[in-house]
Amino acid sequence: MGPEKVYDLFSKWTDRIAGGELPFDKPDRPKGIERNVVFTMWDWAAPTRYQHDAISTDKRNPRVNANGLIYGSSEESSDLVPTLDPVKNIAGTIKHPFLDPKTASSTDAPRGPSAYWGDEAIWDSQTSPHNPMFDEKGRVWFTSRVRGPDNLSFCRAGSDHPSARIFPLERSNRQLSMYDPTSGKFTLVDTCFGTHHLYFAEDANNTLWASSGGAANPVVGWLNRKMLEETGDERKAQGWTAFILDTNGNGKRDDYVGPNDPVDPKKDKRIVAGFYGLAPSPVDGSVWGSVLGYPGSIIRVNPGSNPPETALTEVFEPPLPGYSPRGMDIDRKGVVWAPLASGHLASFDPQAVQMTVGSRTQNAGRRFTPLRFAPTVC
Repeated sequence: MGPEKVYDLFSKWTDRIAGGELPFDKPDRPKGIERNVVFTMWDWAAPTRYQHDAISTDKRNPRVNANGLIYGSSEESSDLVPTLDPVKNIAGTIKHPFLDPKTASSTDAPRGPSAYWGDEAIWDSQTSPHNPMFDEKGRVWFTSRVRGPDNLSFCRAGSDHPSARIFPLERSNRQLSMYDPTSGKFTLVDTCFGTHHLYFAEDANNTLWASSGGAANPVVGWLNRKMLEETGDERKAQGWTAFILDTNGNGKRDDYVGPNDPVDPKKDKRIVAGFYGLAPSPVDGSVWGSVLGYPGSIIRVNPGSNPPETALTEVFEPPLPGYSPRGMDIDRKGVVWAPLASGHLASFDPQAVQMTVGSRTQNAGRRFTPLRFAPTVC
């Protein structure tokens, strides 16, 4: 419609409501089976904060935290983690800590004047808690900022860390944290890789995988939670890998050319395709992620036996009219589901070799993917 039309319509709309105008048609009371549907809404933050995400249970086992608190994330608006008791109808907050008092705050970020708040800086988040996730013990993990963007030396070039030796990282935008409701304490985990969304794998290590956000990020990272809890060594427990395509087709990871280099038939190729959403497959342990952009893509990472050295990447592009997958998840059968910025709901079934975008049927785009996958649309 364009901004001028929107301003005109909504300003008149609010004036009409203020003048006492009601909808032209009064909706009927629910009838039949509709009467079985009940919606409940809570206000559980504050006028100066927004809710970016919420979690109520472990996605791998929805019996975890039954009738317990729901945890939210206020991202750039506040360091206060909102909580809601859905049984007692009580809202609360928990202050998220950080390691470095010099951690940047959203108070200092560029902003424009607000029609309601004027020039007041109403956001004051240093930790930017973005995405919460329950583990099987009822603890809540967050992608959150615990310090400034410059990584510690073990992340960088010259380090003997297994991942840094192969692909050193200089900066990260967010790291990880864990809140234990039993003790009421946070544990902060400093990661070399940036974090955005997070998801626990169904493996013996309860591996926590993390996306990095925008499409310009070069790696996907993980935390071996079992190792962290057994050793307390956050450096040893974490790892990351670049996105490497098997362009020479020999089924294993070899020397590779860079993202801006032409394909070399004798080598593999590294791409920059940071995950936005991600989820490990409960079927085969592969890790899937969504990449923003036009047309965007769904990516599969096969970690292999030693992920920093063996992980291989496959890229699947959604066919038009669909484009730009955003958040995503995987069902129990390993089917990937994603909303698209084009307004579609898409699914990709690796077993049936089938991609569905809305109700349209076309050939799916594909790029540098093994022949055993030939995605189509129905």
